Amino acid sequence: MGAYGSLVNVNAMVPAPTTLPDGSTLPQPFEPTPVYDPTWHNLSLNWGILCVHIFVYLMLTLWLQKRKDIL
Repeated sequence: MGAYGSLVNVNAMVPAPTTLPDGSTLPQPFEPTPVYDPTWHNLSLNWGILCVHIFVYLMLTLWLQKRKDIL
């Protein structure tokens, strides 16, 4: 999710604060967060974590399949 949010720049989708007639402002639905910063470092970190997950689950699957072999 972090990589997708970084690619589409979720932080830029935060609406501007709404000012009411009495001068007060409505609270934001969410605040910009550094998790979704559109930087190469952030994107590569998220893809790296995804690749680690792929590797771990692939090794686990191969090990479980190998245990099923008779020879």
